[in-house]
Amino acid sequence: MAPCKKEASDSTQLVTWQMLTGADVEIVKGGAILRQDGKQLKLENLSHPEITVSVVSVHPAPLEIDRQIESLKRIELRLPAYAINDRKTMLRIRLSGD
Repeated sequence: MAPCKKEASDSTQLVTWQMLTGADVEIVKGGAILRQDGKQLKLENLSHPEITVSVVSVHPAPLEIDRQIESLKRIELRLPAYAINDRKTMLRIRLSGD
């Protein structure tokens, strides 16, 4: 797990952490469960567990030259700037498998 340190500027409205996956995603309290090919990966939002992750389909891909992957989706953790104290925050996400 590598923490991601961020510092907001005066114009910052949102800090976003994201991950692309082809797995099936189930949103759970404090993160998500990803399932694919009989395997499972747990995504835990350690730094901001009160903020729910969201899932956005990225199929079809935005550009014609992009590879088209039917099951591709983006998992996002969107942290509003007003939730950041003193303009600094650290996002901590843990991924753990079976």
